[in-house]
Formats: sequence, C-alpha cells, structure tokens
Amino acid sequence: FIDSFRHFNKEPNNYTWWSYRANARANNKGWRLDYAMAAQPLQDRLKRAVILSEAQHSDHCPILLEIE
Repeated sequence: FIDSFRHFNKEPNNYTWWSYRANARANNKGWRLDYAMAAQPLQDRLKRAVILSEAQHSDHCPILLEIE
C-alpha cells in the first residue's frame, strides 16, 4: 500500500490530530493518526492528498484523497 499523503507531501510536521491540552493545535504539536492508504496499482491515478487542517470541528482533521 501507498501512504497517499506522503506520496505528494514529503515535508515534516503535517498532523491530523492535536490534543486539547497545552494549546497543542496552535503550537502544531500533534500526531498524524489519519491515513488514506492506496493500493500500489492505483499509484498512477492519484491526483492529490491533503489534510484539511482548517476544519476545527473535532480534534481530528479530515483528509482528502482525489483519485482519477
């Protein structure tokens, strides 16, 4: 399987979860707990994968995987 987010985004410090303690989200001290894994044969059809960090309805962020 392919980690679709890492396929497009190599830089560190991208998280999908932050504790409600110690202002963790504002300080970007989180964990990447949410993944969209893709089977290897789909690799050429992956268009983008992003973390929708603007959404603040939960301690987790939604993730988006676009496949052709």
